[in-house]
Amino acid sequence: MKNIALTYFGKNSKIFDDILNYISDYPIFQNQSNNPQLPVSIQLAIFLNWAGHYGNAITLEDVAQWAGVSVGSMVNCTNHVMIVVLDAHDQFVCFPADNSEDADWLTNLLSHAPAQSRKVAF
Repeated sequence: MKNIALTYFGKNSKIFDDILNYISDYPIFQNQSNNPQLPVSIQLAIFLNWAGHYGNAITLEDVAQWAGVSVGSMVNCTNHVMIVVLDAHDQFVCFPADNSEDADWLTNLLSHAPAQSRKVAF
């Protein structure tokens, strides 16, 4: 999974590992079936691949083929991770503190983005 983490987070796979550690114990990733679920790390990678593309840049079939799973499994994995992310929204989504290094980085990033990308709707 380190290669997948590097794809999404650059050289710092700590973010991937932190998310993985946070979500791994959620009951949605457990079952009593004779058909075990995919490892949580694979489900997270599938979700990140799907969520990391915008609009029609990737299809369900593209992600399924990339992951080597069926489209149904890809959808299930994405749903599992999304349910956890929504449940733990405040752990995953936050704004950086004013005058922090993260705020400076974000301000710099947005200042170089096209105008239509800088619009934030609430």
